[in-house]
Amino acid sequence: MQGTLAKPTLDQARRLLATAIVQFIEQRLANAGVRDIYLLTESAAAVFAGWGYRTIGRNAAPPPIAASRQFTTLCSERAQLMHKTLATHGIPPRREGLG
Repeated sequence: MQGTLAKPTLDQARRLLATAIVQFIEQRLANAGVRDIYLLTESAAAVFAGWGYRTIGRNAAPPPIAASRQFTTLCSERAQLMHKTLATHGIPPRREGLG
């Protein structure tokens, strides 16, 4: 039969949805002038690596990240710090107090 598509498995559908959500959030942040995203994860480093995030040492966290509740108390020391630089396509960074 021509033009038929295989129905995705539940796992594939979840991955597709997660990817769409991450891409949507990243695009909104890039449009707002955000250039860097940092996150902590204990169990999903491989998933985020597939979306272009890279693991960095916790000692490389910028001061606002290192001072956050997530970094200091909510996430365990085992949580990996990950980073991604967003492509802003020439959009200047948003300045505090504007827009």
